[in-house]
Amino acid sequence: MSRPQAASDETQHGNDAGAPTPLPGARMGRYVVIDTLGEGAMGVVLRAFDTRLERTVAIKLIRPSHGPRDERARARLVAEARALARLAHPNIVAVYEVDLHESQIYVAMELVEGIDLQRWLREQTRAWREVVALFVPLAEGLAAVHEAGIVHRDFKPANVLVGDDGRARIGDFGIARRSLDGERSLSDTPSLDDAEPHDDELVDIAVDSLTAEGRVVGTPAYMAPEQHAGAEVGPAADQYAFAVSLWEALYGKRPFSQEVRRLAAAKQHPPRSPPPGSNVPRWLFVILARALSPDPAARFPSMAALASALRRDRGRRRRRIAFATATAAGVVAGAALMAAREGPCGGAESQLDGIWDDAAREATAVAFAASTRPWARPSWERARTVLDDYAARWIAGHRDACEATRVRGEQSSTLLDQRMACLATRRDGLAAAVELVRAGEDDVIDRAVLVVERLRDLDSCADTTAMASAVALPDDAALREAVRAVRSDVERIRVAHNAGRNLDALALADTTLATARALAYEPAIAEMLQVDGDVLEALGHVAEARAAYQESVYGALGLALDEVATDAAAGLVWIASERDRDFDEAMRWSALAHATLRRAGSPPRLAARLGNVTGAAYSTFGHAEQAQAEFDAALARIADRDDERVLAFSIGSNVGKLHHDAGDLAGARAHYERVLADITATLGGDHPLATRTRGALAAVADAMGDHDYAIAQLESVRAAFAAAFGPDSTDVGAALINLALAHDRAHHRDEALALHLRALEIFERAGDRLEISSCLINLGDAYYERGVLDAALAHFERALTMLHELYGDTHPDLVLPMIGVGRVWITQGRFEDALAQFDRVQALATKLDPDLRAAGAGIEGRTEALQKLGRLDEALASARQQVAFYQRIPSALPNDVPIARGYEAGVLLAMSRFADAIAVIELALGEALAIHDPELEAELELQHARALLELHRRDEAGAALERATVAARRADHDGYLAIALAASEAIAAGRAPRWEMP
Repeated sequence: MSRPQAASDETQHGNDAGAPTPLPGARMGRYVVIDTLGEGAMGVVLRAFDTRLERTVAIKLIRPSHGPRDERARARLVAEARALARLAHPNIVAVYEVDLHESQIYVAMELVEGIDLQRWLREQTRAWREVVALFVPLAEGLAAVHEAGIVHRDFKPANVLVGDDGRARIGDFGIARRSLDGERSLSDTPSLDDAEPHDDELVDIAVDSLTAEGRVVGTPAYMAPEQHAGAEVGPAADQYAFAVSLWEALYGKRPFSQEVRRLAAAKQHPPRSPPPGSNVPRWLFVILARALSPDPAARFPSMAALASALRRDRGRRRRRIAFATATAAGVVAGAALMAAREGPCGGAESQLDGIWDDAAREATAVAFAASTRPWARPSWERARTVLDDYAARWIAGHRDACEATRVRGEQSSTLLDQRMACLATRRDGLAAAVELVRAGEDDVIDRAVLVVERLRDLDSCADTTAMASAVALPDDAALREAVRAVRSDVERIRVAHNAGRNLDALALADTTLATARALAYEPAIAEMLQVDGDVLEALGHVAEARAAYQESVYGALGLALDEVATDAAAGLVWIASERDRDFDEAMRWSALAHATLRRAGSPPRLAARLGNVTGAAYSTFGHAEQAQAEFDAALARIADRDDERVLAFSIGSNVGKLHHDAGDLAGARAHYERVLADITATLGGDHPLATRTRGALAAVADAMGDHDYAIAQLESVRAAFAAAFGPDSTDVGAALINLALAHDRAHHRDEALALHLRALEIFERAGDRLEISSCLINLGDAYYERGVLDAALAHFERALTMLHELYGDTHPDLVLPMIGVGRVWITQGRFEDALAQFDRVQALATKLDPDLRAAGAGIEGRTEALQKLGRLDEALASARQQVAFYQRIPSALPNDVPIARGYEAGVLLAMSRFADAIAVIELALGEALAIHDPELEAELELQHARALLELHRRDEAGAALERATVAARRADHDGYLAIALAASEAIAAGRAPRWEMP
């Protein structure tokens, strides 16, 4: 039976540290103690409830000590714990907060339901693949820790937690059990010197610290030689401890004698061979032996490099190479016979032996059949069709290239070499894709169709005009082979990226780019940079991606590599529009990409992809007509192609979003329904693409006012993603955001707040700072609506800080949280501060984009601030500016103008210009009725009734209140309904109504 874990299972009882343990029910800041999980000489581990975020956590309460270095140790502890709190990684126990409770430091962290790795290994015999699969993410977690400037210094199985969800997490960075009166050296621990040779308990005594200050710290059995020597240690020491732990997990015992006195000496020589009788493959032993080198410089350069080495199953690769070699030998032996049978250009089929043949097809089918994914079967059927067609076209292309020179005599041998080199690269891509999908791993099955449909187009290998003008291949045979190897690796990187394995892709990209530069073959450099840009952008490294794309474009332009230039420029369109929010820059790169596309002959697949990216850019900035034209042209390009269905789904979804954003909800629903039908027919109704489309349809229903249906559908989407990818997946996080917004619109404030908090927790764990900032803004809005102004302000300000770190001081994403801060200040009565804030919003928007739709909310806030300050003439001018702004910009939503007119009417009411207010309200009501917005109708009718009553037009005011009541009921808006009913009752009783808006 599993039990909650925080960071270590090594707890001691009966200590007399002198500080009382908080009892159940005691408060520690925002936490309420539930019970005690464990207790030791250095502190106590508590289970507690976080009252703010409504979750159960573990709290490590560090007992005070009074040694001469107490304050310095406490300062280090706080600094290091806070560094961990800023680190978000799925394989690191999350640290939430560091604070003081009655002069004692405490650390609030993730409570993990599960067991430690030591017990997980002892529970049953584990296959070596299962062990390696668990350790690789731990290596990546340590890599993230090192990137944050932290060294664990005590990695071992007892300090790793395996949750009930199957995910391993590294914990116990020395925080809970660290002595605050100074770290002890091994010589301070007599029991170690007296230990029996195989006394595991004594050997595992942990003498821990995050900062060694020249002392020997760590657990002896897992310590690196430099730790034994008391030398300064770095990430390489963690790598050593990791290798000892993995060796122990694979072979059932540690690599060196467990006699403490002999450990340091034994570690001066790495293991020479694995234990006898082991079935662990030798390539794993080679990796571990390197990581166990006594010299830190001889180990892997980083934990990321070690993780990458462990990910490569050398046994499978060796079998594949051996099979390919045997096939090659067979081809050589039978060359004369094949030439006799098939002429000078026969045997193209044999080039795909071992890559995509009957055996490969059968192995892939078996792998998909073994998957538990509901969409595995339709995905396999689609992938098989695409792969069969690609292989057939490759064989035909190979034969045509050969016959053009050796049979028809219409092209030179040099051109034949170019075409064959192109086909060889495409074959390498096919091999990489098949290798990945035939492994049958769930994350690849999810994207298998995308992987095979994005195999590089074969048509360009038949483009003799482009080939004739291409840079010649190197004359030197060795250099030519090196270039071919680089291009092969480029294809492997491309396939890994398309499969969503961008960290793997990045590791290979770094070495491949360095090799390409060393070879100085410019076409390979340009190709590599384009793919590098794709990988970097997917990982959120925007500046590096931009630089890679730009270098690729400029290099490709000089070499007339027009397809490469188009691909890279399309990447820059995406970065400019979606990351930088710079429309002009996006259009500049789009113009260049279209020019190189035309020069490349406008290949349909490339043209469709560029059209999709450019259409998305137009859509982002509200240029609906141009966006629709790009999307229509892109779909037309691939209308007669059966190998671009996923791209067609993407374009169709973008068209649906375009209609949704423009307020054409019926059109959006029609497009999404069409896309959903196509996805279901191709990949099945359970596929994640289908689930995401159902989520988009639910959002449309929500916008149409059918909140209950939308909530039910979005809950179904959340459940589907949770079942497929786990409750902490980012897909679940995205679904929770949409679900929270639907509850918001249905005025279910408590449910919405809880869902927003859960979404934030997911994205914080994933480390996606852009999504985190969006969640913070949503939470700011949620707290604002509930009247919790301090919390709202804190979330808006945290979002601003994060976005400033991401983008600097001038980016459109800053506008919304800036407006949020201003709204809070108005509600707090800080009208001058709010006015200054909204002036800053307008200045930023004017600098960035005069048509930025979000700036309209800034004008709205300025109007309200001026009205609160009694500067009514200025407020009226501001309100009319807002109306004109929305009438002018192409990205305005249908309800923007009538909402702005409502603010104008509000100012006119404050000025007692009731007749003018009625004229504006009636104009706005006509617009609201035309777009079927009952909530806006209710608000405007309440304003209408108030103005009419001020002019003593009681009957008309009563009719307006009746219409407000009907509209409020249709909108399910209890606040407006209550005001309308109360106002009607007051008028009937001869009292003055109260018009406060909810």
